[in-house]
Amino acid sequence: MKNEKEIKRLKEALNDYIYGAIDRDYQRIYNSWHPEAEMMSENTEDGNLKKVPRSFWKDVYKKTPPIPETTRESEIENIDIHGSAANARIKTIIDGPEKCIIFTDFINLLRLGEKWQIVNKIFHTDVIEKE
Repeated sequence: MKNEKEIKRLKEALNDYIYGAIDRDYQRIYNSWHPEAEMMSENTEDGNLKKVPRSFWKDVYKKTPPIPETTRESEIENIDIHGSAANARIKTIIDGPEKCIIFTDFINLLRLGEKWQIVNKIFHTDVIEKE
């Protein structure tokens, strides 16, 4: 049986990421991400590995205003913990006036001291254009 206390603490880190993104609060996101953490995905232009540093959140929120009439919802679909290592899958749907973007995040976390921190994220993006 999973330790309920550990699951609660791990969800706190995941919720800092989820609600930090919803509220465009990069400080809250930074609270759950290790300073050396990176996001990785396929570069859809050339098929190569695309790496995105943690600073992406701060940069994009400062440069890009929120898109009106857009909703963002996230759900933790799965958590797997073994000792001080964990993996979580999060599905995020960003529904806007012109398109719907669905992110599937696979997040790796480590318990460093008493705190769970995101150390890596790989993700896939589906874009559904609206007519």
